[in-house]
Amino acid sequence: MKIPQAPAEFDQLFGDIIAKKRLPRVIELANELPPDYDYLHWDQLRRKPAPEGFSHEEWWVAVKMKRKASYRTIPLCDRTETPFRYYI
Repeated sequence: MKIPQAPAEFDQLFGDIIAKKRLPRVIELANELPPDYDYLHWDQLRRKPAPEGFSHEEWWVAVKMKRKASYRTIPLCDRTETPFRYYI
C-alpha cells in the first residue's frame, strides 16, 4: 500500500505566501471556491492542474482557508487542551 504524501505545514506555507505578497490573490481564490468544493487530500490535489496563476501550494492553502472558515468547535478538548472541531 502506498503511503500518501503529506503536505508542508499550513503555517509554513501561509508564511511563504505572505512573504511573497500573494495573500490577497490566495484569499480571492479561496472566496471563489464553491461552498461544496470537494476536499482532496494533498496527495490527490498535487496531481491535478492548479488553477491558472497559482502554485499547488497556494491552491492548497486556499482550500484549507475555505475549510477553516467553516470549522465548528465542540466543548471537548484533547490532552493538550486543543478543542475538537469538525467540518460539515
